[in-house]
Amino acid sequence: VNEQQIPCAKVYSETARDELIKQAEKLKEKALMELKAQGVNSETVFSTVYLNMGYKGSDTRIMVARPEDDDFLSVFYETHQREFAFNDYDKPVLITDVRVRSTGNTFGETNERSPYKDYASVAKVPVESGVEEKTTPVIFDEGALDSKV
Repeated sequence: VNEQQIPCAKVYSETARDELIKQAEKLKEKALMELKAQGVNSETVFSTVYLNMGYKGSDTRIMVARPEDDDFLSVFYETHQREFAFNDYDKPVLITDVRVRSTGNTFGETNERSPYKDYASVAKVPVESGVEEKTTPVIFDEGALDSKV
């Protein structure tokens, strides 16, 4: 997973939207490069573009995922109505940032070590009796068990 984000302060319009979609494409390229550097196969990368939108003068923002028809404003209005039970069509809607979230898959081709293999290779050393400093209860599903620490 890689997320890229750039701030902006634009009143929503089709022109502003189109400009920000172009910037989002650059963010997608940057995210792809970073994922490829992590060993992710570029053919498995999927990206989602979001615009963070809200009414001018309001602190509330809604992160709107890019719809198929690019009509972010309609999705904003629908979401705002559902979440807050009103819309103020007379107020301008601001876009405060553009975000791209990209995910990909390595199909197991990573160099990460398995914690299970690490655990299996650890030498087991018995604990000597009488070296504990105190006893404290440890809670399990079955109840408490006094454990020496």
